[in-house]
Amino acid sequence: QAEDGIRYPLWSRGLGDVYKRQIDKRIVAYKEFALKSCKEIRFCTGGHMVAAASGNTIHVFNFYTGECPPNFILKGQDTNITSIYWMSDDTGFLSANWNGTIERWKLKDGTGEVLFSLKGTKMNSVLEILDKDRWVYAVASDKQIKEIKDKTPARMMDAGVVLGDIIITRKQHYM
Repeated sequence: QAEDGIRYPLWSRGLGDVYKRQIDKRIVAYKEFALKSCKEIRFCTGGHMVAAASGNTIHVFNFYTGECPPNFILKGQDTNITSIYWMSDDTGFLSANWNGTIERWKLKDGTGEVLFSLKGTKMNSVLEILDKDRWVYAVASDKQIKEIKDKTPARMMDAGVVLGDIIITRKQHYM
């Protein structure tokens, strides 16, 4: 438990309020962020930053101070963001959107790089696996699991149904 009493941080998708659960099991407001229509929220691996998507913009907040520096307001996608996945070293993240685009964002310079685009398909979820190569996996409205390497689909596997989310264990053994 941290000095400020945060035991289990909870995030509300409404206006971007962060609540804390106190020792006596009450939930009280910890931080409030002016962020409307927030549809996707992800804490970084270290827990000190949180990325929140509102429309086609991603705001990256310092969790402890509540600050969002101007270079951490990332714009560039042309439609609403549906998924955020932090890189294991917290230097950036992947995002996916309704227009079928997956981007890799670097926090160091605030730039985004398109990794893959499939127009007419809504990307539902994205993740990245690091072994000796970088592999990106995504699921979309076309009922396929996409395995992407070097900006090119290496494999597309038919799932038979539209998958809403794709996850992987922390040690990246099971998806």
